[in-house]
Amino acid sequence: MKARAKWAEKQTKCWLCGKQAWEVFPPKLTTHEIIRGVNRKKGLNIPGAWIRCCQHCHGIIDGWPIAKQYALKKIMDGKNYNRELCNVARGRQPESITEEEVMAEVAKLIWMELK
Repeated sequence: MKARAKWAEKQTKCWLCGKQAWEVFPPKLTTHEIIRGVNRKKGLNIPGAWIRCCQHCHGIIDGWPIAKQYALKKIMDGKNYNRELCNVARGRQPESITEEEVMAEVAKLIWMELK
């Protein structure tokens, strides 16, 4: 868990809305785990499964498909992005969500940002 806390300290703004902790209410950022449910505990130790966001955006991201969450991770923290490891930790095959699916979501997120 120390690695997760250390990683979180370096994330100074919400990855979705771009606001810093002091700009949102309540005034803090949270860490969303892409790996949820019965496998959530595994995700707590996998940097590729962490997304930093404000509480409001956390609720939005919770409703996203996994491929879209991977896309946000790839854009905002490509160094720790690891789709195959996260797929396996979720109890799926390494290619259950493909890089093509993630890149399609990356394109949509970038397009949203440009609008």
